[in-house]
Amino acid sequence: MVIVLDCGTTNTKIYGVTEGVCVGEKYIKMGVRDVAVGIGREELKAEIRKAIGVLAEENVGKKVRRVIAYGMLTSESGFRELPHTIAPAGLEDLRNCVETVYDPAIWEGVPITYIRGIKNSVDSALPPTEAVSRFDFMRGEETQTMGAIRLGCCKPPFHMVVLSSHTKFVHIDADGRITGSCTTMSGQYYEAVREHSIIGKSLQRTEESNWSLDAIIDCAGRCCRDGFTRATMIPRFMEVMGGFTGADRDNFFQTLIIWEDMALLDFMEEQGEDTKLPYVVIGQKERCELFVRILQKKLGAEVKTIVLSDREAIRDLS
Repeated sequence: MVIVLDCGTTNTKIYGVTEGVCVGEKYIKMGVRDVAVGIGREELKAEIRKAIGVLAEENVGKKVRRVIAYGMLTSESGFRELPHTIAPAGLEDLRNCVETVYDPAIWEGVPITYIRGIKNSVDSALPPTEAVSRFDFMRGEETQTMGAIRLGCCKPPFHMVVLSSHTKFVHIDADGRITGSCTTMSGQYYEAVREHSIIGKSLQRTEESNWSLDAIIDCAGRCCRDGFTRATMIPRFMEVMGGFTGADRDNFFQTLIIWEDMALLDFMEEQGEDTKLPYVVIGQKERCELFVRILQKKLGAEVKTIVLSDREAIRDLS
């Protein structure tokens, strides 16, 4: 049995795989953000080791032969800091720069292979003030992207959009190579405002929505043009001045964040990307559907979209 270890910013997924088939999976509500804020690496390793042990017990006779890890575990807050591969990079490029080590704190006596992330190529001749806007990288999405190509989710070229703690646009050329990415903090921004600001009280979904989603989308788009931080306050005003349910206010705020992410499309066009290519959108079902509706409002209904929101479908990419 091979263990596939997907560690992100806030969560870690562990899969047991035999002959290409997932025979078990575990989920840990810890990621490298926990390491960054003071929970030690050894604690995260202990939780991972425990999860692997349970998978081994559940699959009697299937010895753990290898651990393959990707995602934020190769960052400075992870277990093995590895420099990014430089875009453009495809499957062979990623295969040729993996790093294999042994770490008994994760599982004794088996090789642990880490897959590197990919960073944008930035012209060194550019002045820093221009170059910095082009900086971007990924750790984990490169593996999902190669899985999407392998499973035939969409024929290259296309864009992949991963909706998790961040929103990440990944660009794939006709040769199946990742040519770069653009990232926002949308998921973490939503969580931070909901959990740690006065606006959070206004986002509690205590009642169903009585406002049409199309009306919410149009209104949020207009408010966003007045300035994002101003628009962020609107749910508070909606609650105090009345007439809107908690679901209305939460839908408005989520929609507002997606409209803000749409600014990336203009940036992509400036960098020479074809924004009318198909989009493979990955994430939680309602969030993906809302994202697609706003994407097609921005680019036109003819833009092709493929949504992967089923848990098993997302797992199979890895």
